[in-house]
Amino acid sequence: MPPEWGGFVVPDDISELDSEIEQLRRELDVPGRPHLQRIFRTRRWQQYGLSGPLVLVVLLVVLFFASLVFLLVPVPPRAAESRPLAHPTASPGTVGALLPDLALPVGTSGAVRLRNLRPAVVVLVPTGCHCQKLVDDVIASTSAARLQVLFVGTNGDPRLPSTAPVQRVRAATDAEDRLSLIYAAASGPTAVFVRADGTVTRILHDVTPGADIHQEIDALAG
Repeated sequence: MPPEWGGFVVPDDISELDSEIEQLRRELDVPGRPHLQRIFRTRRWQQYGLSGPLVLVVLLVVLFFASLVFLLVPVPPRAAESRPLAHPTASPGTVGALLPDLALPVGTSGAVRLRNLRPAVVVLVPTGCHCQKLVDDVIASTSAARLQVLFVGTNGDPRLPSTAPVQRVRAATDAEDRLSLIYAAASGPTAVFVRADGTVTRILHDVTPGADIHQEIDALAG
């Protein structure tokens, strides 16, 4: 439970609430409160030996935890298998081509094959780049469309926020800097946008958070 619920105790035996229920019943018997009696003391509740407030509290608790589970369950990325992989004639590194046929290590959890990322946004992060705002912007703007996102660095994994959804957002290491060479990356970050069939639709150099990247993401989502 959250820390602020520290004083909230759920009894193992519901009979431990008898005193509170009895106190509520005495309050309802006070003259001048007939409207409360009509609400909380009906034949429907009395035939089961339960009070209305107790049932309402139980229902509210169940609804609260159901809503919490719904919010915390991560949304999976869109399935790449929804469309077959294209077979373009263009060479990797250009618009209209596939991503290079490479597998890059992802932390200690194995490797990711680039051509399995579709639809996706691949961001090449140069060493020493202060790109946290860009990282946050890409993660947030791809959430609704459930696009896969891969951040690629050369010296260890680019820094991802702890709240990043691990099922669709990952960080990989390209120690040999192969992708930067293939896509002629400049001193700033480079974003590569990939459709569901695996073809690259746009390559943006020195990309920054804002309208340009959002426009390309919206095009992939459509």
